[in-house]
Amino acid sequence: MNARTSSGVCAFAIEKFQQVDEFGFFPAKFSCHVNGELFYRTEIEVVSINKPIPRETLQVAIPPMTPFVEEHSGKFGIWGDGKPLRYFSTNEEARQWDQNRKQNALKLRNGTNNGVALRYFFALLIFSCVLIYFAVQRRK
Repeated sequence: MNARTSSGVCAFAIEKFQQVDEFGFFPAKFSCHVNGELFYRTEIEVVSINKPIPRETLQVAIPPMTPFVEEHSGKFGIWGDGKPLRYFSTNEEARQWDQNRKQNALKLRNGTNNGVALRYFFALLIFSCVLIYFAVQRRK
């Protein structure tokens, strides 16, 4: 089965089936490949068919920083904490923003943002000096 996406034609591949009661087998895991590359992969657990299911089963959570496209408006966005974090006018603008975010995170992790590290070091040094001062004063 194929479907058109903003990136091209998505070729769906069913990777796993699940047997559900007397109704037979249903696709449980499938993936979508665009231009031969994995676009996404998802797994579905069929809880029941034609039977009531608990309300919490239908809760969907989208992880923060997940890119999305609003099909009705054509807007590109990045998902935040339970709501859209930011919208972009083009997919390229969204990718550029995400790339910059990742590069900044790497700089912080690798310590290349020395200004911030230096401030934390001096704050810790001052805090330590204050603790030592109070410890010495208490002994007197």
